[in-house]
Amino acid sequence: MNNSKQCIYEALLDAILKGAIKPGGKLPTETELAEKFNTSRMSAHYAIKLLEEKGLVKSNKKGGRFLLKKPDTGCARELEGKFSRRVNVIASPKKSRNIFHWNETTLYEMEKHFAENGFSMSQSELPLNAGTKELEKLLEKISKGGSAALVLIPEQEEMNLYFENIELLYRYQWNIYVFNRSGAVFSGFPFHMLSLDPFSEGIMAVEYLYGKGFRKIISWKTDTMDTSSWVSERLRGLQAGLCRASKSSLEPEIMNIHEPKNLELICKKIKSSRIYPAFAALNDAYAASLIDCAGKYNLRAPDDFSVISFDNNPEFRTYNLTTVAPPLEKLGKSFVQFVCLNSFPKEEGNILNIKISSGIIERETCRK
Repeated sequence: MNNSKQCIYEALLDAILKGAIKPGGKLPTETELAEKFNTSRMSAHYAIKLLEEKGLVKSNKKGGRFLLKKPDTGCARELEGKFSRRVNVIASPKKSRNIFHWNETTLYEMEKHFAENGFSMSQSELPLNAGTKELEKLLEKISKGGSAALVLIPEQEEMNLYFENIELLYRYQWNIYVFNRSGAVFSGFPFHMLSLDPFSEGIMAVEYLYGKGFRKIISWKTDTMDTSSWVSERLRGLQAGLCRASKSSLEPEIMNIHEPKNLELICKKIKSSRIYPAFAALNDAYAASLIDCAGKYNLRAPDDFSVISFDNNPEFRTYNLTTVAPPLEKLGKSFVQFVCLNSFPKEEGNILNIKISSGIIERETCRK
């Protein structure tokens, strides 16, 4: 959009918001605006058209245009951000992020691809244990700088906070996108989402081991296991995959142990097993703990057992874990397409939930 169209639009909007043009009042004609801003009538026509599309301006039979109503707060903020080239991102505090490396990689890719498309990206953090008051304060701060879109990358607790404050979010921004890590369906949540699918990840891990020819597949859960919905969905996927495997010649099992690091029971099972076992750990940290514990029994992966895990966490890269993880670079790029490249339809009222599939990263902890 050229500068003259933007200048006319911003001048009209400013006059409306400040009350210089009141409901029922007449707008300047296209000719008057074109002369004032030294541009064409088409530029003036386009600028007024944007206000008409929001139901604020109406033409009469004589060709004049009148203001129907003053925009409410949410609509006003959206209109003010119409020409903003800034995308605001709200993420959880770094020290509270369960999978910090996911967010960091995704945010890096987002910022890079937004820049390639002429947008800047501004990051904000929601304080720990924030409530409605803290959220409103942050939204107020963000809105003052202008915003083409708002991207939310929440932990589970923050997802609940956003769900409880839908009207508040819409008051400050209409163009909202959410990274839904759990893949859960949030009925009545009116924002576009990019979602992972941890349930399918669990099934994928078991099918990978099955495809490798393993007959004995074991997973485990603990009393102190993280109860986040994405962890629960991943475990449910593992259980579904193992249930399917039990109908074949495989010997699936889900063990219960009291603490994540109390893995002696599993190591003893490896020692006593007559069948080479494969393990599906709920995340890379669990897999690393198993490998460390097994080392005390002179057991090595993949010589004595195989293990597959989840997340591709750089903290455990030295373990060379075969792991299931989402393509974080693709996730960041997909957000950019989602927000500003119109790669997906954005009809009003059409809430989109685009799922990003994970993949297997093969390393050394699974026998070839």
